[in-house]
Amino acid sequence: RPTLMVQKIHYAYPPYTGLPTKETNHVGDIRGVEGTKVTIGALASQKIKNAYVDFDADGTSDLQMKTDGDRAMITIPLELREDRRTPVHPRYALRFTAEDGRQNVEPPIYSIEVTPDYGPEVSITQPEAPEQVARLADVIPIGIEARDPDYGLKSVTIVGKVDDAEPQPLLEMINEPQTGRAVATKLFTPGDAGLKPGDVLEYWAVALDGRPEPNIGLSEHRRLKIIGPDK
Repeated sequence: RPTLMVQKIHYAYPPYTGLPTKETNHVGDIRGVEGTKVTIGALASQKIKNAYVDFDADGTSDLQMKTDGDRAMITIPLELREDRRTPVHPRYALRFTAEDGRQNVEPPIYSIEVTPDYGPEVSITQPEAPEQVARLADVIPIGIEARDPDYGLKSVTIVGKVDDAEPQPLLEMINEPQTGRAVATKLFTPGDAGLKPGDVLEYWAVALDGRPEPNIGLSEHRRLKIIGPDK
């Protein structure tokens, strides 16, 4: 009876995670962070004519594997659906046809678990009041606190808008990768940002992590009303 069994799985994690490569032996179940490149190496009981990955173990031949004698290999990415929780393919099987035409009709079914890269968290710590009044020349400290729960922050920026205008960057709080808890305070002068008396600035913090398509974290919104100088 023909068989095709997983011999080893090599994990190449996304570079930004800083995780070293890993290899498991004689374990077909796959578990890794999204974006990981997984190379499956399998050994058959006899020489292989062709071999395929059957995603979802539904009897279809989805991806053809590279073969050499009684060995087969393929590299696949670990991906999530749009909900960022469910793997695109939660399980798989390996199917092959031997040179004599026989097939492994009931292959083992292996699971695929994909861990999401969670988004960063950010909050504005200064000023404490949700609304504030300032003149054009006032110097206002703006402070933030941010963290990424897994692989680190890439940047944190204060952005703002007046009325229905497009949000614009106001202050660059963090501009280099950081792990753990990050805090920063910068000074903001309304006049330097082109504001004028009567404007009401709505502003908030935007945090990005190091993922190639960054996860985004947003803080609560604050308001700053600009008034004229003292008479």
